Amino acid sequence: MARNIEQIMELFQSGPEWGMSKLSPPDKASLLELQKTYPLPEDYVKIQSVTDGFVLFQAGDYRMNDLKFILKTRSWVPYNLGLMDSVVTVGYFMGYDIVINQRESRTASYLYAGDSGSDFIRIGTITDFFNGLIESKGELPFWESKGQELFDFSADNLPQNPGVLEVPARGRRIVSTRPYYPSPEEIHRNGLDRAVTVEYSNGTETIFFLRDGERID
Repeated sequence: MARNIEQIMELFQSGPEWGMSKLSPPDKASLLELQKTYPLPEDYVKIQSVTDGFVLFQAGDYRMNDLKFILKTRSWVPYNLGLMDSVVTVGYFMGYDIVINQRESRTASYLYAGDSGSDFIRIGTITDFFNGLIESKGELPFWESKGQELFDFSADNLPQNPGVLEVPARGRRIVSTRPYYPSPEEIHRNGLDRAVTVEYSNGTETIFFLRDGERID
């Protein structure tokens, strides 16, 4: 049975098996700042209006981030994941960062989970995420990743794809390879003098420097 946010939070609080942390009232100033900074989905805002983040199973690796943490990660290097500015990290569950793609915050597919900047899987909404977590009794990942498109939200992907936010990180195929002739500066910087340009089916190109005996098929 699919539950709404109110029902989900009530279940987490009433069921001792979820080991939910004591809820703290949201910091109104931080919530207002977050809403001004990011266009956030309604169901996510409902959670933050109830509690300023929380953990499940009394463990830090099942957590929804508090507001100050979320706001701080944009500028604090130790916690900045190197993601595009329009992606906000709202949680962390057993090795998976849970992020909102703000450009899709008014759709039913704004939430992603991944373990690196370039390997995110679309999992719907925060409501979908918690319903899946409940149905799987806390097991992660409960989504099916095999064969799904992966999305690259890493900041260094943006210059290669101007105006494009969602770029498959895998599943792309090599269209062509051609010789690349590095400059003396590039040879000095990379320590290698052989390179190729690889063109992918999504229109991006990457230069690979090759060691002796190495090749790109």
